[in-house]
Amino acid sequence: PGLNGQFIVDPSLQIGGRSTYWDSGKQYFLYYQASERRWAISCHDHAAWRASGGNGDDPLSDAQRGGTRGLACEAQKGGATWHEFIDGQWIRLAPSIQKLTVGQRATPLGPPLRPAPPREAPWTQASHPALAAP
Repeated sequence: PGLNGQFIVDPSLQIGGRSTYWDSGKQYFLYYQASERRWAISCHDHAAWRASGGNGDDPLSDAQRGGTRGLACEAQKGGATWHEFIDGQWIRLAPSIQKLTVGQRATPLGPPLRPAPPREAPWTQASHPALAAP
């Protein structure tokens, strides 16, 4: 269901040296797998991506690190046939995908949240006697 449709360019987020493309609900993204020299589609878990600071195991973080996990990928560079993972197996199909680069722009995701630093024990004069006021 996420494959057939329009994907709107987001030039602010590049993967594999190319802009990403997003469905209108930001549930799926189209990205370039530079190592495989092909386009792929993956799902997006915005909450997991933000919570991990962009360094987690979610699909977007994986793609940003050069990973190749996805729901679908081009069967041949520039070809109309794709491989899609359905019901536990890869199926060849020809989805209807439109990459829109003129006019509309996808709303940028914004930066991921940074993981909170470890909490330090509260400062007290007893724990830091050298810093205590005389």
